[in-house]
Amino acid sequence: MAAYFAGEASGAKQNELAEWVQASPDNQALFEEARKIWHSYAASQLFKQAPTDVAWMAISDKISKKAKAKRVAAMKPLRAKLYMAAAILVGIALISTIILRNVSSTEMLKVTSDGTPVTFALPDGSVISLHYGKITYPKVFDSERVISLEGEAYFEVAKDSLKPFVINADNAEVKVLGTKFLVNEQKVVVSQGKVAVKSYANASEHVLLLAGQEASIHNGKPVVQSVQDQNQLSWKNKELYFKDTKLKDVAFQVGRHFDLPITIATDSLAMIPVTASFKNQSIENVLKVITSATGTVYTKTDEGYLLEKKPTVQ
Repeated sequence: MAAYFAGEASGAKQNELAEWVQASPDNQALFEEARKIWHSYAASQLFKQAPTDVAWMAISDKISKKAKAKRVAAMKPLRAKLYMAAAILVGIALISTIILRNVSSTEMLKVTSDGTPVTFALPDGSVISLHYGKITYPKVFDSERVISLEGEAYFEVAKDSLKPFVINADNAEVKVLGTKFLVNEQKVVVSQGKVAVKSYANASEHVLLLAGQEASIHNGKPVVQSVQDQNQLSWKNKELYFKDTKLKDVAFQVGRHFDLPITIATDSLAMIPVTASFKNQSIENVLKVITSATGTVYTKTDEGYLLEKKPTVQ
């Protein structure tokens, strides 16, 4: 268990431990006890800087303390002194190893993006595509995989039934075991698996999202609905898809994709339906297809683009 809690266990060892934990209630109880104690000890910098095997000696002693309580009480004075001496030796070994190993598992790493997507892997093998903003995460995960997000990112979380993956986002906490989903300031959108979303404003308000669902926080409560915008990941997959989509929504989504505002001249034009799909296209090519299908023309402006009705040929 020590290597697992320290984030040093291989994938095979993690699966072996998961099978053992699920084999019996007693194993589950022992695992939970060990995790709680490890987590409480982890607050100590001395403990974090110690090698895994030495740290586990302290944990094992703590776990078995209750079971040994009666026998310790009945020990002869000489035997009690021997146990005390052994405990002191463990303490000396722990302090000595700190001098030899000056590495802290609480070292935090940071990745930032100003709008150009950045893709990177976490220590557990999870892959993140950061669209914009900042992500902060520990160099080594502890009993939980906890990171912080400011901005927008797409997550492909590696499965680990014993270590939940927690994202502290702008206005909600997102918790998963292994799935694919998008998180930004407004919502959480699930592509695959299940995601739990909890509001910071009201911790008792939480929902479980399935693939094809999204949730946003309104008045402190997460509100669930089916995914409305199929192009929320266009910045990642470089694809745009529209089917009978109103021109005003097309303009918004294309403008968001290229980070350039697209304005529609009149309300009547805004309601024209558009059906089209694009992959790895420039904004000029996209606008040529859209204006051809809607009887409009586009003009480059200082800020972005303007869509107007195509002039009638006299």
